[in-house]
Amino acid sequence: MIKVLKTFELTDKDWIQIENGFNQSFERNITKERLENLYNSNVFGYSYHSICYDQDKIIGFTSILPSKYLKENQVFIAGISCSTFILKKYRKDAFLYYDMIELVKEECKKNNISVILGVPNKFSHKYGKVFLGAKDVGELPYYILPLRLLTVLKLYQFKFFDNYIVFYFVCFFCLINRIISYIFNSKEKMSEYRLLNTDDFYKARFSAPHYLFSSKKNIKFWYRIVVEDNIRAAYLMDFRENETRTNKALCVATWNIIMKEHVDVILYIGTLRMKQGLLLKIPSKFVPKTLPFTYNILNINNGQQFLSMSDMKLWDFGLMNFDVR
Repeated sequence: MIKVLKTFELTDKDWIQIENGFNQSFERNITKERLENLYNSNVFGYSYHSICYDQDKIIGFTSILPSKYLKENQVFIAGISCSTFILKKYRKDAFLYYDMIELVKEECKKNNISVILGVPNKFSHKYGKVFLGAKDVGELPYYILPLRLLTVLKLYQFKFFDNYIVFYFVCFFCLINRIISYIFNSKEKMSEYRLLNTDDFYKARFSAPHYLFSSKKNIKFWYRIVVEDNIRAAYLMDFRENETRTNKALCVATWNIIMKEHVDVILYIGTLRMKQGLLLKIPSKFVPKTLPFTYNILNINNGQQFLSMSDMKLWDFGLMNFDVR
């Protein structure tokens, strides 16, 4: 049996099983609070969940997180497909996920969701294209500022040079870029497809305590600190000067992270349609994890309206849309 529920309709018994299902499937320690925050972190205040039961036992789960987007100046609702697990015992049924996702898509259509977006893993990517009709947009690019390059390359025996020579050289490079940004301050080109970024959106999206916020006069930025393979990284989620991404806002954000947080590297994942000389784009063959970006149009009548959706150059999409790290 498969049910489609909204987040606020989940019972305490559901939450216990969902939490256990995630932790069994991914060998992680994911809490109900962490999941609940994820599903509520949008302007609607809830998400859609397709849940498969074997009698009273939850054996499969997947979610759609809705958000408001703009196509040029026209508002539409898109959902991000995420948070899928199927208990190991039941994975032989290749169509279990298909049935779950098809039912939740029908519910989304009833609630005026036009498009399902996704950043799937390798298996889900192939499955989505073959069985669910997902179409590729492209791969999300990585941008990097290595503050301690030798540490990032795991050459720990050269830590002394990293902490003093490499780090201070990069700081000087950042300072020069910051000075230049006050003279030549490029702005990001407006994308045809982008989030509707309102105050309510930012308040909901970055409500979790692991997201950090800072502001300097008319510049705002959001980031997150994580430790991965003994490397302390700052993921820059978004940066704005007067509601627009600019080179100056990027330079101010990175400089303040450097001064405040003891990190080895600063990363930005997503499209970046502006001239800047601070972050280096990582060649696709060297990215640590490929992040394919896909979409499904739910209503065939909207096919012509979203015909250009498969062009990555027309998107503003990255970790701010969905933290898929």
